[in-house]
Amino acid sequence: DIKAIVDAYTENNPNGSALNACSSGEYWWPIGSSETTTENGVTFASGTPSTTVVTSSYGWRVHPISHVWKNHRGEDIDGQENVTNVIASMGGTVSEVVTGCTNGNYSCGGGWGNQVVITDTKGNQQRYGHLVGSSITVKQGDTVAQGQVIAKVGTTGSSTGPHLHFEMIVNGEQVPPGKKYKPTQGSTAEVDNPNFYIDPANPRPGSSTCAGGDLIQMLIEMEGGTAVNGKYKVECISGDVPTVGHGVTLTYNADKFAKFGSPLSGSNGYYNYCGQTFDAELIDKIYEDIINDERNAVIGMVSGYGFNLTDYQYDALASLKYNCGNITSGRGGETTFKDAYSRYGASQSLCTNWWNSYCVNPSFRAGLIKRRTNECNLFVTGTYNGSYG
Repeated sequence: DIKAIVDAYTENNPNGSALNACSSGEYWWPIGSSETTTENGVTFASGTPSTTVVTSSYGWRVHPISHVWKNHRGEDIDGQENVTNVIASMGGTVSEVVTGCTNGNYSCGGGWGNQVVITDTKGNQQRYGHLVGSSITVKQGDTVAQGQVIAKVGTTGSSTGPHLHFEMIVNGEQVPPGKKYKPTQGSTAEVDNPNFYIDPANPRPGSSTCAGGDLIQMLIEMEGGTAVNGKYKVECISGDVPTVGHGVTLTYNADKFAKFGSPLSGSNGYYNYCGQTFDAELIDKIYEDIINDERNAVIGMVSGYGFNLTDYQYDALASLKYNCGNITSGRGGETTFKDAYSRYGASQSLCTNWWNSYCVNPSFRAGLIKRRTNECNLFVTGTYNGSYG
Protein backbone atom coordinates (compact mmCIF):
# COMPACT_ATOMS: atom_id res chain seq x y z
CA ASP A 1 0.00 0.00 0.00
CA ILE A 2 2.80 2.40 0.86
CA LYS A 3 4.55 1.69 -2.44
CA ALA A 4 1.29 2.33 -4.30
CA ILE A 5 0.95 5.69 -2.55
CA VAL A 6 4.45 6.70 -3.57
CA ASP A 7 3.96 5.37 -7.11
CA ALA A 8 0.89 7.56 -7.51
CA TYR A 9 2.68 10.50 -5.91
CA THR A 10 5.72 10.21 -8.17
CA GLU A 11 3.61 9.87 -11.30
CA ASN A 12 1.62 13.01 -10.52
CA ASN A 13 4.48 15.05 -9.07
CA PRO A 14 7.55 14.39 -11.22
CA ASN A 15 9.35 17.50 -9.99
CA GLY A 16 9.37 16.52 -6.32
CA SER A 17 7.51 17.48 -3.18
CA ALA A 18 7.27 21.25 -2.98
CA LEU A 19 5.58 22.82 0.02
CA ASN A 20 4.53 25.89 -1.88
CA ALA A 21 1.28 25.51 -3.84
CA CYS A 22 -0.93 25.26 -0.79
CA SER A 23 -4.69 25.58 -0.64
CA SER A 24 -6.39 25.71 2.75
CA GLY A 25 -9.94 26.40 3.77
CA GLU A 26 -8.97 29.56 5.66
CA TYR A 27 -7.86 32.98 4.46
CA TRP A 28 -4.15 33.72 4.64
CA TRP A 29 -2.47 37.00 5.53
CA PRO A 30 -2.10 38.68 2.10
CA ILE A 31 1.57 39.59 2.50
CA GLY A 32 3.92 36.84 1.37
CA SER A 33 7.35 35.76 2.50
CA SER A 34 10.46 37.40 1.09
CA GLU A 35 11.59 33.96 -0.09
CA THR A 36 9.78 32.56 -3.11
CA THR A 37 9.58 29.22 -4.86
CA THR A 38 8.44 28.40 -8.37
CA GLU A 39 6.34 25.45 -9.47
CA ASN A 40 5.24 24.94 -13.06
CA GLY A 41 6.11 28.55 -13.85
CA VAL A 42 4.03 29.98 -10.98
CA THR A 43 5.75 31.86 -8.14
CA PHE A 44 4.67 31.34 -4.53
CA ALA A 45 5.62 33.23 -1.37
CA SER A 46 3.73 31.05 1.07
CA GLY A 47 6.25 31.18 3.91
CA THR A 48 6.24 33.47 6.94
CA PRO A 49 4.96 36.95 5.94
CA SER A 50 7.65 39.59 5.58
CA THR A 51 5.41 42.07 7.43
CA THR A 52 2.25 42.00 9.55
CA VAL A 53 2.28 45.70 10.45
CA VAL A 54 -1.17 47.30 10.09
CA THR A 55 -0.94 51.05 9.46
CA SER A 56 -4.70 51.75 9.24
CA SER A 57 -7.52 49.48 10.33
CA TYR A 58 -11.02 48.96 8.98
CA GLY A 59 -13.62 51.52 10.07
CA TRP A 60 -14.12 55.24 10.46
CA ARG A 61 -11.07 57.49 10.38
CA VAL A 62 -9.83 60.90 9.26
CA HIS A 63 -8.74 60.30 5.67
CA PRO A 64 -4.98 61.02 5.38
CA ILE A 65 -5.38 62.96 2.09
CA SER A 66 -8.85 64.57 2.16
CA HIS A 67 -8.70 65.03 5.97
CA VAL A 68 -12.41 64.30 6.28
CA TRP A 69 -14.14 61.78 8.53
CA LYS A 70 -14.61 58.75 6.26
CA ASN A 71 -15.21 55.03 6.51
CA HIS A 72 -12.12 52.98 5.61
CA ARG A 73 -13.37 49.91 3.73
CA GLY A 74 -10.34 47.70 4.27
CA GLU A 75 -7.08 47.29 6.13
CA ASP A 76 -3.78 48.92 5.21
CA ILE A 77 -0.64 46.81 5.66
CA ASP A 78 2.86 48.28 5.60
CA GLY A 79 5.42 47.17 3.01
CA GLN A 80 8.35 48.19 0.84
CA GLU A 81 7.53 49.57 -2.58
CA ASN A 82 8.16 47.06 -5.38
CA VAL A 83 9.79 44.69 -2.85
CA THR A 84 7.13 43.25 -0.53
CA ASN A 85 5.24 40.33 -2.11
CA VAL A 86 1.45 40.39 -2.24
CA ILE A 87 -0.13 36.93 -2.39
CA ALA A 88 -3.60 35.53 -2.94
CA SER A 89 -5.20 35.23 0.48
CA MET A 90 -7.35 32.44 -0.90
CA GLY A 91 -7.39 30.86 -4.32
CA GLY A 92 -9.97 31.78 -6.94
CA THR A 93 -10.45 33.58 -10.24
CA VAL A 94 -9.13 37.04 -11.08
CA SER A 95 -12.24 39.12 -11.77
CA GLU A 96 -10.62 42.55 -12.19
CA VAL A 97 -7.17 44.01 -12.86
CA VAL A 98 -6.46 47.75 -13.01
CA THR A 99 -3.09 49.08 -14.16
CA GLY A 100 -1.80 52.39 -15.50
CA CYS A 101 -2.08 54.32 -12.22
CA THR A 102 0.93 56.31 -11.10
CA ASN A 103 2.09 57.62 -7.74
CA GLY A 104 0.31 60.87 -6.86
CA ASN A 105 -2.72 60.22 -9.08
CA TYR A 106 -5.08 59.99 -6.13
CA SER A 107 -8.29 59.30 -8.09
CA CYS A 108 -6.92 56.57 -10.35
CA GLY A 109 -8.66 53.23 -10.02
CA GLY A 110 -11.31 54.73 -7.75
CA GLY A 111 -8.58 55.67 -5.28
CA TRP A 112 -7.29 52.13 -4.99
CA GLY A 113 -4.75 52.68 -7.77
CA ASN A 114 -3.40 49.61 -9.53
CA GLN A 115 -5.34 46.70 -8.12
CA VAL A 116 -6.32 43.06 -8.40
CA VAL A 117 -9.74 41.69 -7.43
CA ILE A 118 -10.08 37.94 -6.86
CA THR A 119 -13.39 36.10 -6.60
CA ASP A 120 -12.39 33.32 -4.25
CA THR A 121 -13.58 29.76 -3.78
CA LYS A 122 -15.99 30.86 -1.02
CA GLY A 123 -17.76 33.25 -3.41
CA ASN A 124 -16.34 36.35 -1.72
CA GLN A 125 -14.08 38.94 -3.31
CA GLN A 126 -10.70 40.18 -2.19
CA ARG A 127 -9.40 43.55 -3.35
CA TYR A 128 -5.67 44.29 -3.34
CA GLY A 129 -4.99 47.99 -3.89
CA HIS A 130 -2.15 50.53 -4.42
CA LEU A 131 0.00 47.95 -6.23
CA VAL A 132 2.99 48.58 -8.47
CA GLY A 133 1.42 48.21 -11.91
CA SER A 134 4.41 46.58 -13.58
CA SER A 135 4.61 43.99 -10.79
CA ILE A 136 1.13 42.53 -11.34
CA THR A 137 1.57 38.96 -12.55
CA VAL A 138 -2.06 38.00 -13.22
CA LYS A 139 -4.81 39.05 -15.64
CA GLN A 140 -8.58 38.94 -15.63
CA GLY A 141 -9.84 35.38 -15.92
CA ASP A 142 -6.71 33.75 -14.49
CA THR A 143 -7.05 31.05 -11.87
CA VAL A 144 -4.81 31.71 -8.88
CA ALA A 145 -3.75 29.50 -6.00
CA GLN A 146 -3.48 30.45 -2.36
CA GLY A 147 -0.02 31.80 -1.66
CA GLN A 148 0.63 32.71 -5.31
CA VAL A 149 2.42 36.02 -5.82
CA ILE A 150 0.08 38.40 -7.66
CA ALA A 151 1.98 41.70 -7.32
CA LYS A 152 4.18 43.85 -5.11
CA VAL A 153 3.26 46.59 -2.67
CA GLY A 154 3.09 50.09 -4.15
CA THR A 155 1.70 53.55 -3.44
CA THR A 156 -0.59 54.26 -6.41
CA GLY A 157 -4.03 55.83 -6.16
CA SER A 158 -5.15 57.54 -2.95
CA SER A 159 -2.03 56.71 -1.00
CA THR A 160 0.48 58.61 1.13
CA GLY A 161 3.12 55.89 1.13
CA PRO A 162 3.81 52.24 0.21
CA HIS A 163 1.23 49.87 1.62
CA LEU A 164 -1.31 47.22 0.63
CA HIS A 165 -5.00 48.01 0.88
CA PHE A 166 -6.83 44.72 1.46
CA GLU A 167 -10.59 44.49 1.64
CA MET A 168 -13.25 41.79 1.67
CA ILE A 169 -16.53 41.99 -0.26
CA VAL A 170 -18.75 39.17 0.94
CA ASN A 171 -21.64 37.40 -0.75
CA GLY A 172 -20.30 37.81 -4.23
CA GLU A 173 -21.05 41.31 -5.49
CA GLN A 174 -18.16 43.07 -7.21
CA VAL A 175 -17.59 46.79 -6.71
CA PRO A 176 -16.25 48.23 -10.00
CA PRO A 177 -13.17 50.47 -9.75
CA GLY A 178 -14.06 54.15 -9.58
CA LYS A 179 -17.47 53.56 -7.99
CA LYS A 180 -18.30 53.92 -4.35
CA TYR A 181 -19.69 50.85 -2.67
CA LYS A 182 -23.45 50.70 -2.80
CA PRO A 183 -25.22 47.33 -2.95
CA THR A 184 -27.93 46.95 -5.58
CA GLN A 185 -31.50 46.68 -4.35
CA GLY A 186 -32.06 43.34 -2.69
CA SER A 187 -28.35 42.51 -2.61
CA THR A 188 -26.85 41.10 0.57
CA ALA A 189 -23.27 41.87 -0.46
CA GLU A 190 -21.29 44.07 1.89
CA VAL A 191 -17.75 45.22 2.55
CA ASP A 192 -16.74 43.38 5.69
CA ASN A 193 -14.02 43.84 8.29
CA PRO A 194 -10.90 42.01 7.02
CA ASN A 195 -10.06 41.11 10.62
CA PHE A 196 -12.89 38.60 10.49
CA TYR A 197 -10.96 36.75 7.77
CA ILE A 198 -7.23 37.37 8.24
CA ASP A 199 -5.16 37.37 11.41
CA PRO A 200 -1.54 38.59 11.69
CA ALA A 201 -1.09 36.37 14.74
CA ASN A 202 -2.08 33.30 12.69
CA PRO A 203 -1.06 34.24 9.14
CA ARG A 204 -1.22 30.78 7.57
CA PRO A 205 -4.17 29.01 9.23
CA GLY A 206 -5.41 25.65 8.09
CA SER A 207 -2.19 24.83 6.27
CA SER A 208 -2.37 21.20 7.39
CA THR A 209 -4.94 20.78 4.61
CA CYS A 210 -2.59 22.16 1.96
CA ALA A 211 -3.02 20.25 -1.26
CA GLY A 212 0.54 21.18 -2.10
CA GLY A 213 1.99 20.19 1.27
CA ASP A 214 3.41 17.11 -0.37
CA LEU A 215 6.55 16.84 1.74
CA ILE A 216 4.53 16.77 4.94
CA GLN A 217 2.05 14.24 3.61
CA MET A 218 4.85 12.15 2.16
CA LEU A 219 6.63 11.95 5.51
CA ILE A 220 3.40 11.13 7.32
CA GLU A 221 2.65 8.32 4.88
CA MET A 222 6.18 6.93 4.69
CA GLU A 223 7.63 7.42 8.16
CA GLY A 224 4.91 8.51 10.57
CA GLY A 225 3.19 6.87 13.46
CA THR A 226 -0.33 5.52 13.19
CA ALA A 227 -3.29 7.23 14.83
CA VAL A 228 -5.75 4.99 16.63
CA ASN A 229 -9.27 6.42 17.00
CA GLY A 230 -7.89 9.86 16.21
CA LYS A 231 -5.18 9.66 18.89
CA TYR A 232 -1.39 9.31 18.94
CA LYS A 233 0.30 7.57 21.85
CA VAL A 234 3.42 9.03 23.46
CA GLU A 235 6.24 6.50 23.07
CA CYS A 236 9.16 6.42 25.50
CA ILE A 237 12.01 4.22 24.25
CA SER A 238 14.90 3.60 26.64
CA GLY A 239 17.64 6.15 26.08
CA ASP A 240 15.43 8.45 24.01
CA VAL A 241 13.05 11.34 24.75
CA PRO A 242 9.22 11.07 24.72
CA THR A 243 7.96 11.12 21.13
CA VAL A 244 4.47 11.24 19.67
CA GLY A 245 3.04 10.85 16.15
CA HIS A 246 5.48 11.65 13.35
CA GLY A 247 8.56 11.95 15.54
CA VAL A 248 7.37 15.02 17.50
CA THR A 249 9.47 15.17 20.65
CA LEU A 250 7.80 16.63 23.71
CA THR A 251 11.14 17.58 25.22
CA TYR A 252 12.17 19.93 22.42
CA ASN A 253 8.79 21.13 21.19
CA ALA A 254 6.96 22.23 24.32
CA ASP A 255 6.63 25.71 22.78
CA LYS A 256 4.69 24.24 19.86
CA PHE A 257 2.21 22.52 22.17
CA ALA A 258 1.65 25.85 23.92
CA LYS A 259 1.32 27.65 20.57
CA PHE A 260 -1.56 25.40 19.55
CA GLY A 261 -3.39 25.68 22.86
CA SER A 262 -2.16 22.56 24.68
CA PRO A 263 0.68 23.59 27.01
CA LEU A 264 2.57 20.72 28.60
CA SER A 265 2.86 20.39 32.37
CA GLY A 266 5.76 18.89 34.25
CA SER A 267 9.48 19.09 33.56
CA ASN A 268 12.63 17.00 33.02
CA GLY A 269 11.77 16.13 29.44
CA TYR A 270 8.03 15.55 30.09
CA TYR A 271 8.46 11.84 30.76
CA ASN A 272 5.25 12.07 32.80
CA TYR A 273 3.40 11.87 29.45
CA CYS A 274 4.75 8.41 28.56
CA GLY A 275 1.85 6.21 27.45
CA GLN A 276 -0.65 9.06 27.30
CA THR A 277 -2.38 10.12 24.09
CA PHE A 278 -2.88 13.35 22.15
CA ASP A 279 -5.41 14.20 19.47
CA ALA A 280 -3.94 13.40 16.05
CA GLU A 281 -5.19 16.74 14.68
CA LEU A 282 -3.10 18.63 17.27
CA ILE A 283 0.05 16.61 16.62
CA ASP A 284 -0.34 16.94 12.85
CA LYS A 285 -0.51 20.74 13.19
CA ILE A 286 2.55 20.79 15.43
CA TYR A 287 4.44 18.50 13.08
CA GLU A 288 3.65 20.64 10.06
CA ASP A 289 4.68 23.79 11.92
CA ILE A 290 8.01 22.16 12.78
CA ILE A 291 8.60 21.05 9.18
CA ASN A 292 7.78 24.51 7.86
CA ASP A 293 10.24 26.01 10.37
CA GLU A 294 12.89 23.54 9.26
CA ARG A 295 12.30 24.30 5.57
CA ASN A 296 12.49 28.06 6.15
CA ALA A 297 15.69 27.58 8.15
CA VAL A 298 17.15 25.47 5.34
CA ILE A 299 16.28 28.09 2.72
CA GLY A 300 17.99 30.77 4.80
CA MET A 301 21.02 28.58 5.38
CA VAL A 302 21.43 27.66 1.70
CA SER A 303 20.93 31.27 0.64
CA GLY A 304 23.87 32.21 2.85
CA TYR A 305 26.01 29.59 1.14
CA GLY A 306 25.17 30.90 -2.33
CA PHE A 307 23.81 27.54 -3.53
CA ASN A 308 20.96 27.51 -6.08
CA LEU A 309 18.69 24.58 -5.18
CA THR A 310 15.29 23.31 -6.34
CA ASP A 311 12.12 22.96 -4.28
CA TYR A 312 12.52 19.21 -3.85
CA GLN A 313 16.12 19.69 -2.73
CA TYR A 314 14.92 22.08 -0.03
CA ASP A 315 12.37 19.42 0.97
CA ALA A 316 15.05 16.75 1.24
CA LEU A 317 17.22 19.03 3.38
CA ALA A 318 14.24 19.92 5.55
CA SER A 319 13.67 16.22 6.22
CA LEU A 320 17.35 15.71 7.01
CA LYS A 321 17.44 18.70 9.35
CA TYR A 322 14.21 17.63 11.05
CA ASN A 323 15.61 14.17 11.75
CA CYS A 324 19.17 15.23 12.61
CA GLY A 325 18.61 18.62 14.19
CA ASN A 326 21.75 20.18 12.78
CA ILE A 327 23.34 20.10 9.33
CA THR A 328 25.36 23.29 9.64
CA SER A 329 28.16 21.73 11.67
CA GLY A 330 29.86 18.36 11.68
CA ARG A 331 28.68 15.64 14.04
CA GLY A 332 31.33 13.38 15.47
CA GLY A 333 33.91 14.54 12.95
CA GLU A 334 31.54 14.29 9.98
CA THR A 335 31.64 16.84 7.17
CA THR A 336 28.96 19.56 7.04
CA PHE A 337 26.38 19.75 4.26
CA LYS A 338 28.04 22.89 2.91
CA ASP A 339 31.39 21.13 2.54
CA ALA A 340 29.90 17.90 1.20
CA TYR A 341 27.76 19.66 -1.41
CA SER A 342 30.65 21.89 -2.46
CA ARG A 343 32.68 18.77 -3.12
CA TYR A 344 30.13 16.36 -4.62
CA GLY A 345 27.23 18.51 -5.83
CA ALA A 346 23.85 16.83 -6.43
CA SER A 347 25.34 13.44 -7.26
CA GLN A 348 25.21 9.89 -5.96
CA SER A 349 28.68 10.54 -4.55
CA LEU A 350 27.05 12.99 -2.14
CA CYS A 351 24.78 10.15 -1.00
CA THR A 352 27.36 7.41 -0.67
CA ASN A 353 30.11 9.57 0.83
CA TRP A 354 28.09 11.71 3.21
CA TRP A 355 24.29 11.82 3.27
CA ASN A 356 23.48 8.10 3.68
CA SER A 357 25.59 7.83 6.82
CA TYR A 358 25.05 11.30 8.32
CA CYS A 359 23.30 11.29 11.67
CA VAL A 360 22.80 7.51 11.82
CA ASN A 361 22.54 6.24 15.38
CA PRO A 362 24.08 2.72 15.55
CA SER A 363 21.13 1.57 17.70
CA PHE A 364 18.70 2.18 14.85
CA ARG A 365 21.15 1.84 11.98
CA ALA A 366 19.16 -0.11 9.39
CA GLY A 367 16.05 2.04 9.49
CA LEU A 368 17.99 5.31 9.56
CA ILE A 369 20.22 4.33 6.64
CA LYS A 370 17.06 3.65 4.60
CA ARG A 371 15.67 7.05 5.59
CA ARG A 372 18.91 8.87 4.73
CA THR A 373 19.10 7.02 1.40
CA ASN A 374 15.54 8.04 0.50
CA GLU A 375 16.21 11.66 1.45
CA CYS A 376 19.33 11.86 -0.65
CA ASN A 377 17.62 10.18 -3.58
CA LEU A 378 14.96 12.91 -3.40
CA PHE A 379 17.72 15.54 -3.32
CA VAL A 380 19.54 14.09 -6.32
CA THR A 381 16.72 12.79 -8.55
CA GLY A 382 13.54 14.56 -7.39
CA THR A 383 11.80 11.30 -6.42
CA TYR A 384 11.48 9.96 -2.89
CA ASN A 385 12.70 6.48 -3.74
CA GLY A 386 14.06 5.67 -7.17
CA SER A 387 12.82 2.07 -7.02
CA TYR A 388 9.21 3.25 -6.79
CA GLY A 389 7.57 4.19 -10.09
